[in-house]
Amino acid sequence: MNTKAERVEAARLAQLQAFVPQVFAPGTLLYVGASPRRSQFLPELLAAGRAVTLLEIWPANVEHFRGRAGLEVVCGDVRQVATLSLPIARYDVAFWWHGPEHIAREELADTLAGLGQRARMVIIGCPWGASPQAEIDGNSHQRHVASLHPEDFQRLGYRVSTIGHVNGGSRSNILAVKP
Repeated sequence: MNTKAERVEAARLAQLQAFVPQVFAPGTLLYVGASPRRSQFLPELLAAGRAVTLLEIWPANVEHFRGRAGLEVVCGDVRQVATLSLPIARYDVAFWWHGPEHIAREELADTLAGLGQRARMVIIGCPWGASPQAEIDGNSHQRHVASLHPEDFQRLGYRVSTIGHVNGGSRSNILAVKP
């Protein structure tokens, strides 16, 4: 592990393994949001025996993942997850890793409630505080539009773990889990 990005990724994986070890066990998982550049922990989840449905809003990313072994891919918006047609009515886990910062803060509670309707456990990861990011490869959904803090999740009934520090950008992480 030489690069800063690899060290950050390893720290986030260790945080996830310590705080929610059961995520790396067989079962069904709704993985929200992935791109060719970023599909964090997807290989580890598949290797653990998770049957994964990938929910992705950007059509080019959907096409990139379509046909991959172990994945069902659905094009849709997480903000409408409660009403989307998905292959499984209720998953063991909904995993939205570094995605909540891409929707407006005002949409967070309803979106998380929708994920809670679709899964027994919801696991969220996001930067802690401000973490500016513009669109990537023409994908406007990649913009960071919300600056989130542990209390945003705690007040919604989530257990929270953090690494790094507020406004730490890519070096910080909020991990929130419910139930």
